[in-house]
Amino acid sequence: MLASGFGEVAKKILELARESDVHIHQDDNLATLLAQVPVGQEIPEEAYQLVAELLSFLYASDRKLAEKLSP
Repeated sequence: MLASGFGEVAKKILELARESDVHIHQDDNLATLLAQVPVGQEIPEEAYQLVAELLSFLYASDRKLAEKLSP
């Protein structure tokens, strides 16, 4: 985990992510699970599948964007 927060802290994290063009993915189940993980700790084994699916989606999105931007 790199960052975690609720309320105003969460809003600030999202604001900084948007300003930095970081992809924001909403998944309530994953958010609930990851909210229990202290910053700096590894994600629990139960989250591996969800995180793997998210990473797969992000890699595919990055690849498609790179193909679009290539001359």
